Amino acid sequence: MDSDTIDLDNMKMKNMAYEGGNIKAGSNASIEIKVPEKYRKTNAELLLIADLESKGNKKFIIDVNSKNTTREGVGYIWDYPMKDYAFKINGGTENIRIGLTKGEYKVKNIRLISSSYEKYDEWIEKLNKYNLENLYIQNGFVSGDIEIGEDGTLALNIPYSNGWTAKLNGEKAETIRVNKLFTVLKLEKGRYHVEFKYVSPGFKTGAVITVVSLVISVFWWILFRKRAKIYK
Repeated sequence: MDSDTIDLDNMKMKNMAYEGGNIKAGSNASIEIKVPEKYRKTNAELLLIADLESKGNKKFIIDVNSKNTTREGVGYIWDYPMKDYAFKINGGTENIRIGLTKGEYKVKNIRLISSSYEKYDEWIEKLNKYNLENLYIQNGFVSGDIEIGEDGTLALNIPYSNGWTAKLNGEKAETIRVNKLFTVLKLEKGRYHVEFKYVSPGFKTGAVITVVSLVISVFWWILFRKRAKIYK
């Protein structure tokens, strides 16, 4: 696997200004990236990873060689707290064009990652050496059993979120965020019963506030009734 960070200071830009990690984009703004020769392989997967966020958390569209995604602005109910965007680029591509909606942005880095397909079957076999058995999934709950003959990690294609909690053999376990997106558990050699449970972030706090508000409401209702009887 090869990986390089793109130096934006030396990239060709249209209707766009870049300085010190800040981008100011005008109408039809774009960045032109010339793909290094070593990444122009037809038998490899090329990814462009952009660590980007809109100042003021405003809605914007990022377009990479006609593949685009929309990031909704503040207050959008289905918004997911991520700043990294990944785009698969066709093998053999010589130039990459990144288009941005008019606005101001913060960018940490833009990277190119290339993975050859030459060892694809070998990687898949290695990754699937151990799998969850007796898999059960229902209403924000996932469980299964796994036995491994060596220390390693259990990677799930569940998007990482603070709402997920995990248990190994009934004991609370720490979840790890990998590749900015997926949920992983560290495992030592042995057999495990794995459980994942999802509760929306803020749900418990909201429930406590609701109960406290209800108790206060009942208290004032009782107090009002007592006072009403006194003054009859």
